[in-house]
Amino acid sequence: MGIVSQINHKNVVKILGLCLQTKVPLLVYEFVSNGTLFHHIHSKSSQVLKTWKNCLRIAAETASALDYFHSLASPPIIHGDVNFGVVLVELLTGVKPGSHKTLASNEKISIIQYFLSSIEDYSLRQILSFEVADETEMEEMEIVAELASKCLRSSCLNRPTMRQVSEELDRIKKLHDNLWAQENSEETEHLLGDSSVSNRFQHATAEIAHPETHSVLSFDIENYGDSM
Repeated sequence: MGIVSQINHKNVVKILGLCLQTKVPLLVYEFVSNGTLFHHIHSKSSQVLKTWKNCLRIAAETASALDYFHSLASPPIIHGDVNFGVVLVELLTGVKPGSHKTLASNEKISIIQYFLSSIEDYSLRQILSFEVADETEMEEMEIVAELASKCLRSSCLNRPTMRQVSEELDRIKKLHDNLWAQENSEETEHLLGDSSVSNRFQHATAEIAHPETHSVLSFDIENYGDSM
């Protein structure tokens, strides 16, 4: 409780207290209204991870939280139940880490091995859990997939640190956001050539400038223990 209660990071669910009125003591966390990451990866009804933009954002924010645990928390916290390479594979493929894939030869291999093989033979697109919008997104996914493969190296000495993983994902996310903003800016400039469209755009902008409510997405990471 002493360690966990000191954690203060925007991407980490806050602990509120401890309940001792049960046979087994319970840790009480703030309510995760949008469900867990596990749910959104594996539930067919969820649309959160249907776009690469959301997937990349969640990957970057998760890495940021783990980097905080490793480097900035006092004392440092090593979360052994989260293997950030496995989480990346699960985000990209939508398949549970313990799953197996049957090859044409009827040989069964783990989804992790299958993922690594797909990088080597350039068939990554075939195992992604969502449609790729364009080649730019595909290039970003390939970079993230390569980063995941480095995190899955058998020797911990050859793996990148969480700081390096966080910085790389943040870099990719910023590039993606900048490209998205640039494309939308060019589209807006084209639309503003029409005065009627311009008036509607200005009206919509005025409404957005004073929103009455806002929502925040938050996720809990669970069920990643014993995944390797």
